[in-house]
Amino acid sequence: MKPLKEERMKEEEIEESRTSEKVAPSGGIVIKINTKTALALVIVLVIAGALFFFKDLFVVAIVDGKPVTRIDVVRELEKRSGKQALDAMIIKRLVNAEMNKKNITASDEEVSAEIKNIEAQMAARGGTLQQILDQQGMSQEDLREQVGDQKRVEKFFADKLAVSDEEVAKYMKDNSITVPEGKDPKELSGQIKDQLKQQKLSTEVDAWIAGLKSAANIRYLKTY
Repeated sequence: MKPLKEERMKEEEIEESRTSEKVAPSGGIVIKINTKTALALVIVLVIAGALFFFKDLFVVAIVDGKPVTRIDVVRELEKRSGKQALDAMIIKRLVNAEMNKKNITASDEEVSAEIKNIEAQMAARGGTLQQILDQQGMSQEDLREQVGDQKRVEKFFADKLAVSDEEVAKYMKDNSITVPEGKDPKELSGQIKDQLKQQKLSTEVDAWIAGLKSAANIRYLKTY
């Protein structure tokens, strides 16, 4: 068994080997920095730098010197519309899974054409598509995703969305609709067909989604 004094000398030698030395510019002072201390300082500096450069990921506003964090915002949003948001996310996942199974897609050209059609409709009403997006807090990317989803759903139910001239005539009769003076009857008929098509689509989609949710294995870990 080694003497206690010899053991302590060994420990000091090991500690000395782990110590970095720096000589000040004056040449007279030697600063010794323990390796563990240096590592701790580096970690602190890295964390401080990350917090500075990514501060908007944690703090979104400062009111009278007090921070408002992203977690605060998320909690408030969950209180107000957590159930609706979660339900929309679940439906989107179920729908996308079904579309992928059947390999139903919407091309960029189809999405762009539909957006141009929407822009034309907005212009005819004296507005712009960008105004609508701003009001709803949506970006162009959000719109393209939404339109793409819509086009895929329409393809999925394409064989159930046909609207006959008889259905148009019945709708006009039931709702006492006549062709305004100076308006092309075909244009009015086309508008009514689009409206009836959307009604059919909505009915089909509601029933389909209800069936998907009923058949899916969904476990709610939080109740809103």
